[in-house]
Amino acid sequence: DAVNEFLKIQKTKVKETTLVEYTNKLNQVLKIIGEDKFLYELGVDNDGDQVVNGALEFIRGNGKYDLEMRCRSLINRVFKLAETCRWIKKGQNPVITDRDALPSKPAPKHHPKLNWEDAEEFFEKLQLNRSNSAPQTLLCLKLIIITGLRAGSATRLKWEWINTKKGYIEFPPDTSGLKRNKGKTDDIPHYVPLSKGVKLIIEKAKKYSTNEEYVFDQIKQNKRFPHLDPSAPNNWLRANGYEGKIVAHGLRRTFKTEGKEHASTDTEILGKCLGHLPEGKVNKAYDSSELLPARKKHQEEWEKLCVNKGLV
Repeated sequence: DAVNEFLKIQKTKVKETTLVEYTNKLNQVLKIIGEDKFLYELGVDNDGDQVVNGALEFIRGNGKYDLEMRCRSLINRVFKLAETCRWIKKGQNPVITDRDALPSKPAPKHHPKLNWEDAEEFFEKLQLNRSNSAPQTLLCLKLIIITGLRAGSATRLKWEWINTKKGYIEFPPDTSGLKRNKGKTDDIPHYVPLSKGVKLIIEKAKKYSTNEEYVFDQIKQNKRFPHLDPSAPNNWLRANGYEGKIVAHGLRRTFKTEGKEHASTDTEILGKCLGHLPEGKVNKAYDSSELLPARKKHQEEWEKLCVNKGLV
């Protein structure tokens, strides 16, 4: 009941995709603790901290520190709500949040990226497509490479977002993968310039699409999504020998790192290309620039660099 009330409140505050994430993680904790437990049974005075923290340690397993901390944070908020609503007494929250009492997780690992010296071999494998993956997957992966989009956004691209007159694609703020916060930045869309490479990819995608809504069609019917599965780009990478070496999100690192190194593009322009929002209160309040001409210039320069390395 406490979890359901927490989720009911969060529904008014967070995006739908975030709410789904919250629900899944809390259900994972409930499954281990047992959802038929009374709240007072889980209080500190009844040694409930042993039960709750034991469940969280089980979720951590042999190395899922991030998952454990997200679950820990959510279940802690549920118990704080229970205290506020006087469903349990103050001081009975069983969740340990003091980091000194928790094991340290290993130093964070950045998403593995495509190194520039390996780009030629990578693009050759992309063209050979030995895994015989669907053309929609290859086209979407190429779009990710030249635009720096997250897979979650790229796979959800809709025809109606493509504005040929204005020369850009407009991703609505609630698009999965844009990382907009509900009530704070959920009014800020993301623009992708219609450069030569992007236009070519979209034109090619038309030949394979039977979907009037999405650019990248689902590969098989009755799948989880009405569009290309967001895991498809990573599936191609794994199937072609890049497991543990490159992930789709790491291509954003390639876009920024190699774009800055080889195209000499300003960091601010690269940040705008990646959909990053201004940092700091002043910038957030006053800077609503998009810098689209400069971004298009960089994107076209980046495309040339990739083509020279073998990207078709």
